[in-house]
Amino acid sequence: MKKVKLYARPKDVAALSTADQNWWLTDGAIALLVILLSSLDAVTLFSVFDAVCYNSQAIGIVLTIGCAITLNFLPLVEGRLYQCYRYKLNGVKRWMLIALALVFVILFAATFGLRWTTRALTFTGAESTMSDATGQSAAVSSTDEDSDEAVAMTVLLGIMPCVTSIINLALGYLTDDPVKRKLRKLTVVKAKLEQRLALLKGAEHELDRDWEAILRSNDDADLMAVLTLNDAVTEHKKGLARYLLAQKLKEPDDISLCLEEPIDVNREVFA
Repeated sequence: MKKVKLYARPKDVAALSTADQNWWLTDGAIALLVILLSSLDAVTLFSVFDAVCYNSQAIGIVLTIGCAITLNFLPLVEGRLYQCYRYKLNGVKRWMLIALALVFVILFAATFGLRWTTRALTFTGAESTMSDATGQSAAVSSTDEDSDEAVAMTVLLGIMPCVTSIINLALGYLTDDPVKRKLRKLTVVKAKLEQRLALLKGAEHELDRDWEAILRSNDDADLMAVLTLNDAVTEHKKGLARYLLAQKLKEPDDISLCLEEPIDVNREVFA
């Protein structure tokens, strides 16, 4: 049998308060998007740090992960702090927003400049073989660092962290309105208080009942039941006594006198 919860109002209210929220604006979806976008930036940044930090691959991996997470997490925090600043909540000041924005600009400019200055390591210095129609193979050098293809690819990979950061900035702004979040919490708290108030009113109603009259009535009913049972036992014993007496008598008139009333010797008085 399914267990039914009698007091599930706070839980239901909490579910209804986020019923109109899009799935991609939930906390779980935001965390997943931040991880995926950070992974995308890490892929584009790894080639640069791996080429620069050729003496220590571990340093390149650490710098890649750190920069990718920072470039995506800072805009998310910026968007949420702006919401607090807009409503003058949590003591958020304008200089905090400016400081975070400057840190992001400096980090993004540094990664973009590093990618631009190291494009030669990506687009030059490598050769591949190519076979023509006759089956002859020839060495083909990679794209020159100053070619249009190399410049376009460098710019695309360079601005990719900026695109993912803008997405995180929008997500941070849309998903954390402190006033709406506070209203949702207060709605749930109100539901819990209403639930508690209903329980207290029920207890008060029980206490307000005239328990003395109820107990007195129950006592009277119990007394009457005991008296009725006592009368029944008495009548039963009297009848049984007449029956036993009639067995001892020999005169028919005496026996008839004892047995004037019908006697059920098998009747159970305590039934």
